[in-house]
Amino acid sequence: MDNWNVIRTFTNPQDAHMAKAYLESLGINAMIEDELVQMYNFALHSAGGVKLLICDQDWEAGVLFLSEGGYIHPADLVPEDEVQLVDRVMAISLDTCPFCHSENIGKQKIRT
Repeated sequence: MDNWNVIRTFTNPQDAHMAKAYLESLGINAMIEDELVQMYNFALHSAGGVKLLICDQDWEAGVLFLSEGGYIHPADLVPEDEVQLVDRVMAISLDTCPFCHSENIGKQKIRT
């Protein structure tokens, strides 16, 4: 059995179907999940939007085709193990940036 993963989420089912049709025209099998949730606008965000899914075996080709088609940007695809959650209080008291490890950090007041 194939393992399907979400490659992109959309607000409108129409946009998801356009991306799905684009992938299928290039030979990539795709499917859409939660497209009917738009009928209940309050539930759209709680469901995470309309999801476009592709198989694991087609993942790299799907990312390539969707980025060439303008549907995604490769920089937007950050693996979950690279996401760092930082406590705001902890980040303020650090001497280095937790992301880039730069020592050139500090507080800046926004003047209104």
